[in-house]
Amino acid sequence: DSIEAELISRCLTALDKAWADDLIKPAMNTGDDLTYFVSIPELSSTILDKTLIDQLSIDLDLSMVVVARLKKEDFGIGDIILFFQNDDRLRNPDLLRLYMSQLGLFIEKNRLDTALRVSQKMFFELAEYAPIGFISCNTVGTINYVNRKLLELLGSPGPAATKQLNLFELPSLQQSGFSDKLRECMSNDRLVTFEIRYTSVWGKDNWLRVHISPNKEDGVVIGAHIVTDDITEKIRQETELLERVQIDPLTKAYNRNVLETILPERLHESSANDLTGCFAILDVDDFKHINDCYGHKAGDIVLKSLASKIKEELREYDMLIRTGGDEFLIYLHDTRNKENTGKTIDRIFKVVSKEYLLQNVLDNETVCLPVSCSIGASMLPADGTAVDVLMAKADKALYVVKKEGKADYGFFS
Repeated sequence: DSIEAELISRCLTALDKAWADDLIKPAMNTGDDLTYFVSIPELSSTILDKTLIDQLSIDLDLSMVVVARLKKEDFGIGDIILFFQNDDRLRNPDLLRLYMSQLGLFIEKNRLDTALRVSQKMFFELAEYAPIGFISCNTVGTINYVNRKLLELLGSPGPAATKQLNLFELPSLQQSGFSDKLRECMSNDRLVTFEIRYTSVWGKDNWLRVHISPNKEDGVVIGAHIVTDDITEKIRQETELLERVQIDPLTKAYNRNVLETILPERLHESSANDLTGCFAILDVDDFKHINDCYGHKAGDIVLKSLASKIKEELREYDMLIRTGGDEFLIYLHDTRNKENTGKTIDRIFKVVSKEYLLQNVLDNETVCLPVSCSIGASMLPADGTAVDVLMAKADKALYVVKKEGKADYGFFS
């Protein structure tokens, strides 16, 4: 009835305050997570006033009150208060402990779930307006979340369109190596960082630094978090700086600096893989005559055109290096044998030895000037494996060609 309800309510309020004030002390029976009292008088006046104790004992005929608290690291996470009437007693404390333990696990799980939801909400609110791109995906590459910055980097019309993409199945991501890196992250449960140049399906072209970390739940990888940073401007600045250091401004060929940097690395790779290569020194015949008769501007046009023609004959790992005024070093990588090398040298010789259309600055007339060149070559590894040795032997072969009349090519022997 209402009187009993009022008494119990007052009792619960007093006990709750007693917990908060640390007034409840273990009585006759106690465990790590359970405290209970075997009789009403043990609820001393420090917890309940005497009038309330008497009312509980007489009016409600209470014989025992059990106050149980489940604790985790000295913090209470769950309480239960049991009232026994008519001389009933707590007969199985272990069963109560088991019940409290299960109750505690349930309460703790709910607490952690709530905390996780709050944390996730805060995380995604922060991620939404972050200055870097962010994607979350599951283990099969389906996108769960994408923030505004990432949409901007991709040129995407919106989240819905982006979520239709699969990070494992999109061809452009497969070709760039992104899909393999994502798979590596989730398979090996480790952070993966790399840089790629990527053109999105909406045509946005960027250099990106990508960090992929596994997303785990209860120790199991359930997907990945992907953070992307636009480094396009950084790459552009680095490329410009590299060009200033390594590229000849007139011909756009490499300059002499690479003789001590890139070229030795290519030779080391060639030697390590037992490859055949070639050093060829090309010199424009009578170049001083062109400058004297038609002006230095005309000479520059010849050099620029000549370099462009040579580069069209070279492959990715070949190199064209301007080593002096009208002198170029051509490095041919992995030519397989001397016969193939000779065919390449012959093609270069023929495309360079052409007529060049020039403007004579002295009389402002356009002239068609025949230009020829001389080439001396040495073979790697037959003639050496070091830059200076191969250049010296190629230069000696060039000397022989010039001595015998120019406008030809030959190999060191």
